[in-house]
Amino acid sequence: MMNQHYIAVRFFAFYFFRLALQVHTCCASNTWTVVGPTCEGNTCYTGATASACNTLDGTNIGDRFCILEGNDYTVVGPTCEGNTCYTGNTAQACNTLAGTNIGDRFCILEGNDYTVVGPVCSGGTCYTGDTKNACNTLAGTNIGDTFCILEGRHTVVGPTCHGGTCYTGSTASACSQLKGTSFGNIFCVLEKGKYSVLGPTCRNTTCYTGDTSSVCSKLGGTSFGDIYCVVEGDFFMVGPTCNDDTCYTGDTATACNLLGGNSIGDIFCVLKGSSASGDSSSDDQLGGDSSSGDRGDSSGGSSSTGILFLSAVFALMS
Repeated sequence: MMNQHYIAVRFFAFYFFRLALQVHTCCASNTWTVVGPTCEGNTCYTGATASACNTLDGTNIGDRFCILEGNDYTVVGPTCEGNTCYTGNTAQACNTLAGTNIGDRFCILEGNDYTVVGPVCSGGTCYTGDTKNACNTLAGTNIGDTFCILEGRHTVVGPTCHGGTCYTGSTASACSQLKGTSFGNIFCVLEKGKYSVLGPTCRNTTCYTGDTSSVCSKLGGTSFGDIYCVVEGDFFMVGPTCNDDTCYTGDTATACNLLGGNSIGDIFCVLKGSSASGDSSSDDQLGGDSSSGDRGDSSGGSSSTGILFLSAVFALMS
């Protein structure tokens, strides 16, 4: 058995090892919220960070990070896009929501029952009118017509862009089909149901649209531009299973099949199960590229399925 499966599992064994270590050594009895780095551009808001961390009884690291015990916090920021920071709006919003302000660019809200949408921008264009209207429709707190803070935990899909292309038509159609609220047709906020957001299924300049469409259809999901799939229930995605310029396609395909998953491009694997870290779940915001940076080189989340997988790995290798 070891010879048959060793190559298939060796990559994923290391992939999940760090998660297992974290769950069983650091977080067995506690959960934590990490704030930081509280910097934007070349400026770090050290004084404000130290003050906020002290106010919240956190543990200060270099006046740039603060570790708060518990997961009952929502960290907003930096509320900037390109060279513009919405400092006045951020300060006002943070005060309205009784949060703790850091440099008028970050806000720590007590309670994890918030969802942040934005920046609703791509390629230097911000969809301010749509953002203002959508945020108002959902009774959210607007920051510069570019960010929106919503009360309650929502599924957020977007930005549905990659490599300078935004799939606005597909996003509008899919969002309407799921009875969501569109932000500029590059974000979709879903209010009802338990969804998993899978994607973007891209790496560098390549998007695996055919496989994504096929897997999404097989799972009964709704495709956004064939680079995202929104599925009801608990699913998560591993990948891309690459290191620098090397992708472990053969190993990924074998391991994904062994786990009963669905392979996308042989560098992603969609598995059924809930996510321990919150990735690909109903309170996530997962995105492609925006003008503030390309997020399309997707990375899958760690999950409780990963812990079960570790047990299978060690059993196969024994």
